Order: sequence, then structure tokens, then C-alpha cells
Amino acid sequence: MKYRDLRVGLVYLVLSLANAAARYGHVAFGDAAVDKDARNSYRPLAEAVNSGTPLYFDGAATNKPPGFLLTDVGVESLGHYLPVFLLLVGLANFGAAVLLYRYVARSNWQAGVVAGGVFLLALYPVSGYYVNVRSFAVLFLLGSLLASRPVVRGVLFAVAGLFTQYVVFLLPLVAAPVVSRAKFDARKVATFCAGGVGVTALAWGVVLGVWGTESVLAGLDWTYGLPTGVETQPAWGDRTGIGGGTEPRSYLARSWLVAQPGQWVARLGLHGAPIAPVVAGAALGAVRTMTCERSEFRVELVAAGALAAVPFLVRALIDYWILPLPFFAALAALYVTGDLAESGPEESAEASSDETSGVQNAGVADAPGRS
Repeated sequence: MKYRDLRVGLVYLVLSLANAAARYGHVAFGDAAVDKDARNSYRPLAEAVNSGTPLYFDGAATNKPPGFLLTDVGVESLGHYLPVFLLLVGLANFGAAVLLYRYVARSNWQAGVVAGGVFLLALYPVSGYYVNVRSFAVLFLLGSLLASRPVVRGVLFAVAGLFTQYVVFLLPLVAAPVVSRAKFDARKVATFCAGGVGVTALAWGVVLGVWGTESVLAGLDWTYGLPTGVETQPAWGDRTGIGGGTEPRSYLARSWLVAQPGQWVARLGLHGAPIAPVVAGAALGAVRTMTCERSEFRVELVAAGALAAVPFLVRALIDYWILPLPFFAALAALYVTGDLAESGPEESAEASSDETSGVQNAGVADAPGRS
């Protein structure tokens, strides 16, 4: 490890833990409320499971995959639920920032440093330091994008998917280097698939071994089937109907973009406003990529940002920004440290050259003719 990498990592660690501590301080000593999802769903679910309720049943039902729920139950069993979970989220954000730095540094190390720092700072206003699933998913997703061995790539991507199903939209991007026609290798494809399927089967195997077949079937329905409930009290998927009940719905019916476009626009703008500079920088970087700098890496960043933003087509929740944020930060960093810095001097030089040329041409035109 280079000394530079060590210094960057130390700065990221301080930023991550400081933000995590600030979030805990706001809740414990300030006027901030405990995270809504943690208060209404995650912690009651973990308490129910630790009291004997099978996972994915009654008060222990939710649409989250087993990777997050097993983490949730484990944290609650340790006691001090909120500080422990916020510490884990802070460490996950730190790890994601380091991986983002390494990911972008392959193209431009200065941009990598900026990308990681921007990512960590932009996380706070979009609930990135709350109890959430996406901080963990981003960590393993970036790890899968960096992994060179197909089996490791598959394993890490599957772990990300065990925290949030929405990473499935990025599967084509993660699998592309493995299934590329130019470098197609059936053995590599097989190991990639085996790694992903194996880890997923292991997680569901834990659910099967601890809570039985009914929990597995219910979990598959809640996690990968059509959503069959809305947010309730005390848990998102309370099948007993206590404190809010359930309501059959489809993904189309749940889409604010289709059913409530006004609310969709308002929430998207409200939550996106605090990170508007990052989004604007990413947009400029994407335009630059599509028009001038079509390197394979930058096209990958644009594709990743677009695919990670697909959940916004369903709802514009604040924590949905976390998944595309690392790619937005990378594009913005590349634009600021590379494109913007390079275009300024070049344009000035071109303008100066044009002015000099114009003066010279004018001098030639005004010179008296020779006899």
C-alpha cells in the first residue's frame, strides 16, 4: 500500500466516523428522531425474531433480503442497537469510499481522492448515515466492480444483493467483463455464477436451518415477489394487520411516477437539492463522456449511475440516492479535476491564438500594396 493511499484512507475514516458520531449525537442528545425505518420496522422486527417469532412472519416480515435481516437481528441481540448499527454503517461508508477511490484512481488518482471525499460528505443529507441497507450494498457492489477474479466478483455482487434487491439492475455491468464475447470463457462464467448462486443459497440456507421452510417461502415472496404491503406499524410487512395492515399492490401501482407524478417530482427535487452540485457535476461529466471522452471506464460510470437510479422509477425516497451516489461522485470528480481543468487552458490558448491570428491577418490586410 502506498503512503498516499494510507493518508487518504485515514482522512476517509475520520470523515466517516465523525458523520456517524454526529448522527448518533443528534438522536441521543439533540432533537433528531430515531430513524423512521429503524423505529417502525427494523428494530421491532429484530426484537420479534429474538423473542421467538420466525423470520418473515407477522411482526418479523419485511421486504428486505436475508443479508440485511440477519445483520439486523445480530445487532439487536448485542444490545445498544442504534450506536452499534450506526457504527457499522459508518464503517461500511468508509470502506465504500476507499473502494471508490481505488476504482476511480485507475483512471485518475486525483479524481479518485475527490470522488471518495465527495461521496462521504454527500451521504449525510441523503440519510447515508442512518440505519439503512444501501450503505452495505454499495460497499460490496464496488468490491465486485473492482474484483478481477470472476468467482470473487460473483460472490461480492451476491452479498450486495442480499442487502438490497435493487442492485440486480447493475448485474449486466458487473457480469460484462466475464461474459464479453471478445474474452468469453465458459469456465469463468461458470465460476462467476457459482459464486453468486452459492452465497445466495447459503444465506437462504441459514433462514431454512433456523426458521424452517415456511420462513424461506414467505421470505422469497416478500423479497422477490410483487410487493404485497405498504409501510405499517410496527413492521413494514405485518401480516397480522396490526397497526396498519397490508394492501395488495403491484409495482406499477406503487410507482409514484405513474400514480402520483406531482409527489414524485416534489420528493425527488426536495431530497436531491442538498446534493445538487454533485448531481450537476455528474451530469456535466456524463455529457462530456458521451460527446468527447468515450473511454470504457467513463462509459461504465455513466451506465452504473443510470442503472443504480432505476429505483427512482418506483418511488423517490431519500435513501434511494445512496446507490447511484458513488458513480455520480466519480463522474463529478473526473469532470472537475480533469475535464474542467483541461478545457480552461486549452480554450484560453485557442482564444489567444485566434486573437493573434486575427491581428496578424488584419495587419496584412491593412498593409499598403507593393508596386
